[in-house]
Amino acid sequence: MEKYADQFNRVINELCDDLGTAYPQDDFFNFAGALLATYNSISPCTCIEKFYVKVNLLYGDKVLSKDEDFFINHDYKDEINKRPFLDKIISRLQTYWKEMNMEDKETVIKYMTTLIKLAKKYHDIKENIK
Repeated sequence: MEKYADQFNRVINELCDDLGTAYPQDDFFNFAGALLATYNSISPCTCIEKFYVKVNLLYGDKVLSKDEDFFINHDYKDEINKRPFLDKIISRLQTYWKEMNMEDKETVIKYMTTLIKLAKKYHDIKENIK
């Protein structure tokens, strides 16, 4: 079970690194990567568990079907209420998404697909242990 959390944490940090490299004028993604790395070193399973609840259950199907219209037009108001960090991630991704070429969009989708699949495997194993 922990191997999925470790893989998840590695992939989400790679995503932040890649976005930080793609948008060097915006230091937020580097900050987010550093913050997640610190958080994951303290509590390695928390991010994957929260991701499953906040992303997989709500939007997993939308991401897996590559529903770009949903991603750029959904306001996420209920999801980001009282979560300014999440608001910053979503608003930046929505802004940059409009500027990305197809190859970069596919790369982000691959990252998100991998994160969703890892979170599902983690969750399924956790449920079977109960």
